[in-house]
Amino acid sequence: MQSRQKTGSIHFWIILILIWLASAWMGCVNGPGSGWFGSAELDWETQWSIRGPRVALALLIGAHLGVAGALLQTLFRNPLAEPYITGVSSGAALGATMGIALGVTGGTQWGWGGWTGMTLSALIGAGMATLIVVRVASRNGALESARLLLAGVALGGLLQAITALMTLQANPFWVRGALFWLLGSLAYLDWTAFYSLLPFTLIALGLSWALRGGLDGFRFGEIDAYHLGLPVEKIKWLTLTAACLLSASAVAVAGSIAFAGLLAPHMARRWFGSSHSLVIPASALLGGILLTFSDLIARMMMPGREIPLGVITGFTGCLFFLAALNGMKKNER
Repeated sequence: MQSRQKTGSIHFWIILILIWLASAWMGCVNGPGSGWFGSAELDWETQWSIRGPRVALALLIGAHLGVAGALLQTLFRNPLAEPYITGVSSGAALGATMGIALGVTGGTQWGWGGWTGMTLSALIGAGMATLIVVRVASRNGALESARLLLAGVALGGLLQAITALMTLQANPFWVRGALFWLLGSLAYLDWTAFYSLLPFTLIALGLSWALRGGLDGFRFGEIDAYHLGLPVEKIKWLTLTAACLLSASAVAVAGSIAFAGLLAPHMARRWFGSSHSLVIPASALLGGILLTFSDLIARMMMPGREIPLGVITGFTGCLFFLAALNGMKKNER
């Protein structure tokens, strides 16, 4: 019986990786004006230089948000937790917007200096938001997960309001760049942005993988984790750090993409169980697949015009969020 389950799991992983590769291929060969199975008008060099980095970034950013969502859902023991809801993404978006306004991000130049400044601005914003949320949610030096989630939702709303106010009061020179971060998009990105994001990916995903054993102990609550001898507070701080790095660096490159980290962890747990040795890589793969197909829809839904990526993920994520709430309500009866 166990051998059959193991074989089925291996087959499922193979299918998932094939879907991941197929989504990357469809993202490269499709675009505005082409069919769903590609267009022969673009040569390989054009696809590699224009669509290649966009697809690679969609896969990478989707992995960031998927794993960040998995970490936060385990930490809060709440299936609806994700970076956008907990205020981390809002803090990163505000930091990036302030970076554009102050001119520390290289303006609209997508060079190494610009992306480094943008990433640092987003990281500072996400870090400040995290510290505020932690300060509000801590009691006697210990973090309370329920208060942490509520504080994140409240602070996220406040930071979004501040970002919108800054945009309204801004001069037209940088308001377009600010709107880019507010709506979320993968347009006009090249391989430089991918290489700038890659170090954050390796560090944050490596930290997430190192925490997999401790996160498994959190599945049954903090008290049980204490009884298992786990350093609960240390794991909380490291988990928040990993989630902050993942979401802030993603926002720095693609802007605020709502609910992208909500769907992938749910699908990963449904298909692979609750062990983080499986949930973390599955969330990364599924997040990349979801964001790649969302970007493909954003490019092709309206010919001659591109829909912001955050609109697609926000629409689908909101429907999923409401369905999950409805399911939780039925389970309580």
